[in-house]
Amino acid sequence: CSKDDKIIDQIFDDVTNGAVLRTLNTPITDIVMGATTNQVLSIDLEEQDAQNGGLFERVDVYWTFTDNSILPGAADLSFPEELFTSVPASAFTGTTDNGLPSGNVSIAATDVYNRLGFANVATGDTFVVRLALVLTDGRVFTTTNTNSTVLAVGGFFNSPFQYGLTMDSGVTLELTNEGDNFIFQPAPTGTGFDADIAVVDQDSGNNFASMDVYLEFIDNNTTNTPDDSFAEFLLETLTPADFVDNADGFPSRTFSYDEATILNGLTIADLEKNDEFKLRFAVNTVDGRVVTTSSAPFTQSIPVLSCAVPNIDATMYLGDYAISTDVNSVPTANSATSFGPIGTVVTIELGATVNERVINNLEYVPEFGFGTSTTMTFTFNNCFTAMSTTTIAGITCSGPAIVFEENATNSEFDGSDPNAEFLVSYLEDTQASCDGPYPNSVIGFTRL
Repeated sequence: CSKDDKIIDQIFDDVTNGAVLRTLNTPITDIVMGATTNQVLSIDLEEQDAQNGGLFERVDVYWTFTDNSILPGAADLSFPEELFTSVPASAFTGTTDNGLPSGNVSIAATDVYNRLGFANVATGDTFVVRLALVLTDGRVFTTTNTNSTVLAVGGFFNSPFQYGLTMDSGVTLELTNEGDNFIFQPAPTGTGFDADIAVVDQDSGNNFASMDVYLEFIDNNTTNTPDDSFAEFLLETLTPADFVDNADGFPSRTFSYDEATILNGLTIADLEKNDEFKLRFAVNTVDGRVVTTSSAPFTQSIPVLSCAVPNIDATMYLGDYAISTDVNSVPTANSATSFGPIGTVVTIELGATVNERVINNLEYVPEFGFGTSTTMTFTFNNCFTAMSTTTIAGITCSGPAIVFEENATNSEFDGSDPNAEFLVSYLEDTQASCDGPYPNSVIGFTRL
């Protein structure tokens, strides 16, 4: 048979090769607004096809925007994927060490602002930039028709075809010395909102023009009672002169609003559990933006709490109790508990304050037989229990000790019946000794 009749040659005649856009640099993943408005998403690329660039026609650049900073009543500025620009092969004027054409695709911060308006872009907003490599034979290669080996960032081909970009307003708030920021119903307690708030400006404070503070109320109990909600309104406006630089050099101020200010004409009788007040802080910048979001740290919730006995005295929750709930979220073997099988008896003692309780010699993961015990401390305060920081000495998965801390969402208690089970939720393994932290651990106790 002749060479042209070989089966292997017939197979190779039917094979087509793809093409890649190899990323040569590490593009930025965020654009900081304000003082550094000239930042650019700059992607250095090497094009490779079956003819070493001979099939290269152009790169189409698409982008899509997700508005993650929508305020109540404001428009959603998100837009679906659209063509940003096309870069012809002729613009790839460089040649890499591989003998392949190289060039650059860029999106400047000014492109973002021209598309959306400078004042409309805020921290957390995201862009996704997708590249499509178009060849002269009509084929197109992009994220949707390329295998994972080619797409893998850092791999041999390093051709992801897609890049994420997050906006950073350059301004945020830092809260410290927070008080008991809640309203208690049915009896007024003089609470409201207290916190020191610093304006952290990446432009060394030079972009801070003023701050507006807004207040609103959301009535979440309207089934059998009138809706007492009131819309957000401007509570006050502050200038840089109202702030004093803190130890880090950022403008800082103590914000203190008493109960009457927060109620804004409502009475305690108008409130029910789960109603919510909200304070929203908006930073106005010298360059004309309003930096704020509907989530923390710019928006702070002031919940309405209600329980029969919000705080305890020195005689309550003392003595022998049985562990009645033990739900850990650290992935332990054999479904081991954190502090003992259900029914394990512990003695709860008075702590350093009237609302603090202590359990000594509490064994950690007793099913493993390590014999390591610790002291657990928790508090009863304002309708909630809260775990104090607890370190388990002598046991680690890797590296640091296992540490428990107060959970972001604490468990409620009903002080009207000290014999009822009470729960303490906690954040487990905050130092990541066992790949934590794990936020859904709970221990419960019932009086014997």
